[in-house]
Amino acid sequence: MLTIYSLSLIVTDAPQGDLLQLLGALYGAASIIVVFQMFSLQIWLQRLYELDDASFEAERTTLVDSLDRKALADRIRSHRRGFPWIQVTGCASALVALLAVSTALTAKVTELKWYFTIGPVGVLSLTFLGVTVGTIVRGFRLAGEASSRIN
Repeated sequence: MLTIYSLSLIVTDAPQGDLLQLLGALYGAASIIVVFQMFSLQIWLQRLYELDDASFEAERTTLVDSLDRKALADRIRSHRRGFPWIQVTGCASALVALLAVSTALTAKVTELKWYFTIGPVGVLSLTFLGVTVGTIVRGFRLAGEASSRIN
């Protein structure tokens, strides 16, 4: 909703100072959202590490057809399915919307260079993409190894 308001200000003849303040506020909000997303992914990955440790313990101390192993395998499977896809999609959508606002502002204010408006969004997007993809790969690999260890 804030992005639609931002784009409407850019399309109309709002003062350039207001537009720059709005863009700065959007950058700040997006940065906070990306940091929150990284913490959320870290919590998901930390839980997988704990389940991986539990699978080592179960492999060492329980029998092959033990109910404890089956329960642990179910917990690993359910946690793997519990990846926060909706949150990742929402954050990615917010970054795309911020990129649209930055592009529109750069097109309207000719004194601004693209690397001052679009550049920070690009850095933020690359950080988000790198952390998210790295966490997905590491987490799913870890869950697969833990599952195969106890099955």
